[in-house]
Amino acid sequence: RGQEQLVDAVCEYLHIFFDVTVELKQTVPFSKIPNVQSRKGRGYGPQALIGPLFDYLFSKLQVDANALCAVGLTLADLYPNERYNFLFGQALPSHGVGVFSFARFLDVNPTALLLRCCKITSHEIGHLAGLKHCIHFRCLMNGFNGLDEMDSTTMHLCPLCLKKLDTSLQWGFSNRAASISSFSQQQHFPAAEKEHAEALAELFPAG
Repeated sequence: RGQEQLVDAVCEYLHIFFDVTVELKQTVPFSKIPNVQSRKGRGYGPQALIGPLFDYLFSKLQVDANALCAVGLTLADLYPNERYNFLFGQALPSHGVGVFSFARFLDVNPTALLLRCCKITSHEIGHLAGLKHCIHFRCLMNGFNGLDEMDSTTMHLCPLCLKKLDTSLQWGFSNRAASISSFSQQQHFPAAEKEHAEALAELFPAG
């Protein structure tokens, strides 16, 4: 799967998952981002400091009154400060921005790669929409600290988080559930993910 196809598929999924318009902006090289900083890599190429990326996105978000949030996708490995080895991604709900790295996801087949990318972006944008880490059920919003934990986490929201997101974004369940089920089938996601999506579609049939 090429980079453009991957990004397009992730954007399609985010459109379905949050039931909002996703506008893909032009690629911005790090050299065009003010105060960008990097350090020697930890096995996945040079690492970019996430703070200046937040600042850049926030500056763009301020001039778009209709945007719910602004997020950046990158193949560069990320770090928040010198005390941390890396970040998969991070969201700043107070500023409505998030940055997500796919640098550590590339050692799997295209289907598993897309599933990882869909999980990290929808998880972090869930934070931007007001969701906290979930401790009640197996849920997309469970916290995870490594790839093994991420891979074992479902791509779906639990009933509590689903209701919270519905309250926050005020979208209808029916078309969303059917669309997630269809997307999961088209992308050949693992059986457990497809079965969960199909169960949601049965609970909330398309109107």
